[in-house]
Amino acid sequence: STQSTWDFGAEKRSPKDFALWKKSKPSEPYWESPWGRGRPGWHIECSAMAGDILGSNIDIHSGGIDLRFPHHENEIAQSEACFDCHQWINYFLHAGHLHIEGCKMSKSLKNFISIAEIIKIYSPDDIRMFYLMHKYDGPLDWSEESMKHAQAEVKAFQTFFQNMRVHLRTAEETLKNPQKWDAIEKALLARFQAVTVQVHEALCDNCDTPRVIGLLKELVTEVNRYISQRQDVKDDSNVRVVAIADAAMYVSDILKMFGIGPLKEAGIESTAGSANFESRAGPMLDVFCEFRSRVRSIAIDAKQPEVLRACDWIRNEAAPRVGVQIEDHKNGASIFKIRDPAELMAELAAAQQEEQAKREAKEKVKLEAQRQKEEKARKKQEQLENQKRKAEEKAAKEASKKAAEPPASAVGSTAKPPAPTIPLAVPVTAEPSAAQNFQRLDAPIQDGGLPTFAGLPPATVVGTARSSETVLPVGVYGGYPTVSFNTRRPTM
Repeated sequence: STQSTWDFGAEKRSPKDFALWKKSKPSEPYWESPWGRGRPGWHIECSAMAGDILGSNIDIHSGGIDLRFPHHENEIAQSEACFDCHQWINYFLHAGHLHIEGCKMSKSLKNFISIAEIIKIYSPDDIRMFYLMHKYDGPLDWSEESMKHAQAEVKAFQTFFQNMRVHLRTAEETLKNPQKWDAIEKALLARFQAVTVQVHEALCDNCDTPRVIGLLKELVTEVNRYISQRQDVKDDSNVRVVAIADAAMYVSDILKMFGIGPLKEAGIESTAGSANFESRAGPMLDVFCEFRSRVRSIAIDAKQPEVLRACDWIRNEAAPRVGVQIEDHKNGASIFKIRDPAELMAELAAAQQEEQAKREAKEKVKLEAQRQKEEKARKKQEQLENQKRKAEEKAAKEASKKAAEPPASAVGSTAKPPAPTIPLAVPVTAEPSAAQNFQRLDAPIQDGGLPTFAGLPPATVVGTARSSETVLPVGVYGGYPTVSFNTRRPTM
């Protein structure tokens, strides 16, 4: 036969082969068998244990996604052959790998975190919520950010249940008021019924727990919105307890099914001790909260800040130390919640630190704005001073340059040379007389121009004549020189 291209040595003849019984190596445990000393193969170990306890048919078989092939495939093959059945496993649940900050968690990589270590930082509820927020068959990336997100979700559900206990605690008195359902109650009921159907479908769809958690959060939001809408109705602000009780109980039951929290923390039920304390202290705390609300209202109207500070001290310091959380609502009423004192004090301390951080950040922004304003003013002042200094330097430079220039008559002067002159001593052969009718025309003469005489051709400018004061044009009238003195009187 043709030799296989697969390098399996002498133990495998086909890539589909897998070991049922392996020869033991030195120092390994072994059992005597018809095939010699050896031990069970890896795959048959699981089939032997599961088949011995659960038999020839198993409903659900789980394991990591990396075991789907070949381990689980081999388990099916050998077990169905052993039990002579056609379906040994009804359903396989293959879980995704856990990643730490993007890398697969592994002992070899030393990037794993033990349960004992993580519960020192986060509560069991936080860890369970972290798993529920991801599909079981997909990769799960553990990080500080994702854990804080899960922690916030747990806190949101706990706050919801605390608010529900406030309303249900006074249910007996509340039910004495009208319980007529209006459009908002009917809308809440319709949404609640739709959520129950959708949650069932999500659980049947490969255990889609992230979808379930999202639906529960939507229902919580709808209940809170309904309470706010009903309390805003002036003539009928009484919350219909029946409308919210079923929704609250449903959310509580689903989370308990997932193992979120003990009874006293998750859901609207309480342990016996907590229930007894709340039943005994509840009426007294209701009276106290009502008294405090009236005192605050009077202090606000009378503008008494000292009384208001005392009311705040009770809410922010005194009551939390004994596990009582007081909330002031916008309508002036106050309610109380029974909480764990240590947890409540830690939350208040964190809130105070956050508020202090906000004040410091606001002050920092204010100081930075002032600094920038001063810096801008300083730069503007520097710019003005530079401009003034440059203007002074320019003026001084021009003055120095002007002082260093020679006069216009000096050698090397760049002044325009005068026009050539014609001496005034021009020979005159005859002087025109009045009889010759050399009369000047009355036409206006421009400065520096020549007069015009009747009986003579127009004057022709032939040059200039310099006097002690000015340079005058010289013209010729039919051979007679004439100089214009800017007058109407010609001069020979």
